[in-house]
Amino acid sequence: MKITDILTEADFDFDDLKLKGLGSELDRDDTDKGFNAPAMVDQLGKILDSRGNPNPITSVKTDDGKEVKITMDQASTLMALLKREPRNYIDREEKNRFRDEIQTSPGLNPFLDAGDGKSMQQVFVQKYGKGLLA
Repeated sequence: MKITDILTEADFDFDDLKLKGLGSELDRDDTDKGFNAPAMVDQLGKILDSRGNPNPITSVKTDDGKEVKITMDQASTLMALLKREPRNYIDREEKNRFRDEIQTSPGLNPFLDAGDGKSMQQVFVQKYGKGLLA
């Protein structure tokens, strides 16, 4: 006799173990604030993870429904800006505003138009003050 036979005989629901949905609130990503498209940090991570693949991911989808082309260097710079730990409360607010704004094409395009990483960092400083770079 197998354990599954015993459990079946006892009318035990082996599939959900009576725990269906338990802890599902922990599955939500804290950075996903109800965006229409996947969170930018997740999309950038997928782009960077696709480096070296025969068909790397080369675009992100914004909340306003646009698909925006992005290079690996641009994705890397944006990810660094998103992942850098804020030093204080003001920096956290700037980081959150940055995260929310680059979720849309009007917020993302100025960074991509800047081109290289250093120029993108300068755009960040111009838009968000001292920010995460100090």
